[in-house]
Amino acid sequence: MTVIGLRQTLEQARIVPEMTAHLGADRVYLVGGALRDLLLGRPIGDFDFALPGNPTDFARGFAGRIGGHWFMLDKQRRQSRVVAGDLTYDFAPFRAADLEKDLRLRDFTINALALPLAAAGFSPPIFDPLGGQADIAERRLRACSPGVFEDDPLRVLKGVRHAAVLSFAVEAETFQLMREAAGLLGRVAPERVRAELAAICAAAPVAPPLRMLEELGLLREIFGPPAPGGAPAAGETVAVRTEALLAALAAEADLADLLAGEFEAGLTRAALLKLAAFLRGYRPAELPARLAGLRLGRRTSAVLSRLYELPAAKAQEAERLPDYERGRALWAAKLGGSPVDALLFLAGLREEAPVAALAQMLPVLRAYRKHNANGRVPDLIDGIWLRENLGIGEGQAAGEALAAVRREEIAGRVRSVKNAKDFLLSRRREND
Repeated sequence: MTVIGLRQTLEQARIVPEMTAHLGADRVYLVGGALRDLLLGRPIGDFDFALPGNPTDFARGFAGRIGGHWFMLDKQRRQSRVVAGDLTYDFAPFRAADLEKDLRLRDFTINALALPLAAAGFSPPIFDPLGGQADIAERRLRACSPGVFEDDPLRVLKGVRHAAVLSFAVEAETFQLMREAAGLLGRVAPERVRAELAAICAAAPVAPPLRMLEELGLLREIFGPPAPGGAPAAGETVAVRTEALLAALAAEADLADLLAGEFEAGLTRAALLKLAAFLRGYRPAELPARLAGLRLGRRTSAVLSRLYELPAAKAQEAERLPDYERGRALWAAKLGGSPVDALLFLAGLREEAPVAALAQMLPVLRAYRKHNANGRVPDLIDGIWLRENLGIGEGQAAGEALAAVRREEIAGRVRSVKNAKDFLLSRRREND
């Protein structure tokens, strides 16, 4: 990263001149991941700043200058955030007596970097007391000190995420420290574990971080031991197939938007499907309790549990469906509360190549997307017709009649409103 490129980045983020002009005689430091990503040429949306004293007034003043929204993250630790458009700026006081001691308390050397900011702008070179820039150049992940993982065991998972997202190799001594601290993960708030796990599942390729989780002993810490028939290698195989299938889906212009949706903050559909695929192969012995322990949202837990239990034979059943759009859509709707995810998951369970497996499922997926209205496929016949022509009012009888029509549509024997009416009239005559 050249000085010119650095200045352009800081100007685009309004750090120069808006923040530096707001400083006066004080000094603030841009620290951590933003500098790492600058050196790697990665896009940046989050900026972290460290100040010698209480940063609250400074952060609020900066928010006013750029028209951002300020709020407190942790009052006790005096940590706050400013949000402006797609950018976030986090402010925190030094965690030690001075900047160097603060950096030495951080997790990995690649994050123990600081750039001084002052009224005059910024002052290269980057302050790098632990050799983080050399580690970035060598694509190496190295702990700042032996005690970093005991200080915060979540850093073990963060190490897996960094290695996966940045394609970095973990230094041998650091890897051993991570393994030794894996058993301390229970001290970490479930919400923090869940966020890191979601980011790991979102990484591509997914196989290396899954393998690392196993080598570190983290899979048992998070999901418990596998039940008979389950294993980490089996979970990895299903997750890799699902990842390849999702890559093929991204090439379908009318369906690519499906991958962008989030089930809950930070958990995309792609990450959830890869996690579900891994769990299907790993087969945790206590899945409901483990999901509850991660404090996933109700919908997320329900979808994961449903996918875990979905019969693989349903994939072949989809292939045998008649060439009738509404019938396909109705069949998909019976898969449960999230038919799109069920269809994609089933495609990942098929034995043929992922691209071919997706091709088999695409007609059903497109049919469901076309005919789904607010979470259900509308019936061909309405209640008024049932009442006027069959004498059936609302209630169980009407529900049974409409369900019978849906079954006939799935079988391909009813394909129009007229077919449906004829079927119901014939059914009544047979029952009279």
